[in-house]
Amino acid sequence: MNPIQRNSDRCWSVVPAAGNGSRMQAVLPKQYLTLNNKTVIELTLGKLLHIAEISGVVVCHADSDTRFGELAIAKHPRIFAAIGGTERAHSVFNGLGYLRDMAQSDDADWVMVHDAARPCVSHASLERLLGHCRKTGRGAILASPVADTLKRQQANTPIITETVSRDNLWQAHTPQCFRLGELHAALKAALSTGVAITDEASAIEHCGGSVDLIEDSRDNIKITRPEDLALAGFILGQQALNW
Repeated sequence: MNPIQRNSDRCWSVVPAAGNGSRMQAVLPKQYLTLNNKTVIELTLGKLLHIAEISGVVVCHADSDTRFGELAIAKHPRIFAAIGGTERAHSVFNGLGYLRDMAQSDDADWVMVHDAARPCVSHASLERLLGHCRKTGRGAILASPVADTLKRQQANTPIITETVSRDNLWQAHTPQCFRLGELHAALKAALSTGVAITDEASAIEHCGGSVDLIEDSRDNIKITRPEDLALAGFILGQQALNW
């Protein structure tokens, strides 16, 4: 696909937050668990709002979600709410559609898509990602080189079939930053053909686009399992000491 050529320095963010976080084994969806006296999603949104260049953040929550609107941060003038979908890709697509319906947005604007459950992203990483996209005009994602030895499992057994080389392998993080129109078109094409979309970069790749890698700290963890919550709390505490 041909990327949009017009230049824009404006940036938005979309935060898919419609999942129920079943792997957390918690009563609440993981974005509403408490960490350092705030919900995870409040901490995540606070990181994005710290970046003045982000004009607004669209939170895509479940249609049945009544919790988000009760949070103080939901009233922030740069926070907007949209209804998410059954899968992450549907939520992001809805969030992009919300932005495209806004009079002040443009298909050439940049959009950072960020996981609601990644409150540990650093301000420096956010600024580095946006700066790279603005300077080069290319979409990019935060990622870290794979550090562990990788094993491939034989299906439905505990048996290892091979050791996978780590050369040139990266673990994708978020935010992932692309032109609004380009990402909307890529997601629309992928969803219409039933292609499995695990992140925004995979949608761009499916349509023939290229994506740059911006090295990120491995501290930018995604809270997925119960033990991740305590680790995220420790990381946030260390970040607070260094700011």
